[in-house]
Amino acid sequence: MYNHATMAGKERFETRPTHLHGVSLRTEPGVEVDILRKTVEVFSAASSEYVRNKRKIDALGESQKPLDKGIKKTAQEHEGLRGVEDENENFILSVFPRKSTTYDQELLRQALGDAYSAVVHEDVSVVITLPQGVNRETVQKSLVGALLKSKINAGDLEKILSVRIDPRIDEEVLDQKIKDGSVVLPEGAKTEKITWAITVAPLKEVKAD
Repeated sequence: MYNHATMAGKERFETRPTHLHGVSLRTEPGVEVDILRKTVEVFSAASSEYVRNKRKIDALGESQKPLDKGIKKTAQEHEGLRGVEDENENFILSVFPRKSTTYDQELLRQALGDAYSAVVHEDVSVVITLPQGVNRETVQKSLVGALLKSKINAGDLEKILSVRIDPRIDEEVLDQKIKDGSVVLPEGAKTEKITWAITVAPLKEVKAD
């Protein structure tokens, strides 16, 4: 006998009782799973251990949060402090800042003018969803032209053709132009953010016996 159950999202499951007390299997609706009792026992035991471990990991993750915050706060408040080496517990803990920079493309384009192409290199990715009847080799030879010739209306191109542009900023060139005064970035064109990271490594490698 099956009981219906629904998970978050669109997937549906049914539950199937087993010979183990309080343990049921979840299956796709209407599917009679052919599985040995021994396999059920192994599967159930592995699932139980996985869940126990996950609960421990989740609990440890929560307990790490105040420690993580405290270590980073101490490093930020003491200029030059970058971690701990401990011979007794054999670890190196490093704490350090990371700088990330984001740019407003339109403001950058306005500021750079004709120099934009010398500073910003654009990686263009094109994804095409081929409708039925369109030959892949034909499309590869002539992207948009082949689509138009394959009886696809120009107005439908936006529905099947996805273009993504990933700009790469040559920061050396940009910094030099800012320094020599040929470029003045308006407010908001460049945003820098500092985040702190913690890494852990062994102080000495321990050789296995």
